[in-house]
Formats: sequence, structure tokens, C-alpha cells
Amino acid sequence: MGDLLEYNDFAYEDFDSKIDEQKINILPDLPIEYQINSECIYETFINLYTYYKNDEIYTSLPYEFYSDFVLSEVERYLDITIDDQKFYLELKKKIFV
Repeated sequence: MGDLLEYNDFAYEDFDSKIDEQKINILPDLPIEYQINSECIYETFINLYTYYKNDEIYTSLPYEFYSDFVLSEVERYLDITIDDQKFYLELKKKIFV
């Protein structure tokens, strides 16, 4: 069980810059339904993460709470349950490698 990821290991400060580096560009003016990719939870997470950044109510949350809120939204929209630890470990690999 050595693969547990602590919140402070995720480097939330760098997440926005990594999104920019990968040239992930969604159109935040589109309705939220267009942010959902039923084939990829990671893309959906990144899309919603960026989408909700336009609302100060959400962006005023600390990174940990904001990302958990977004993950909850992914679960809600895709009607699935996600293991947070596994999800963040995979997301870290996809974004930071």
C-alpha cells in the first residue's frame, strides 16, 4: 500500500501550468455538458477543473477542496464512484510525466 498519495504530494500549484503546457484548451463558454467525456474520466476532470475556474465561488476554495469538488462532479456527471487515491496517482502520472 506504498502508493498512497498525500494531498501535499500532488503539487496543486503546478497543475494549472501543466495544463497550459499541454495546450489543453477547452472553450469555457460552452455549456457544461460539453466538458464531459464519458470515455475518459481524466479529460473530464481537467475540463471541469478548468471550467469551474471561471466562477470565483469555486476558485476561492483551497486547492484540495477545489479538486475534490471537481472529482465529485466527475462522479456525478458520469454516474460512477472513483477511488480518490488511485485517481490522483494516475492523474499525476498523466499530467506531470
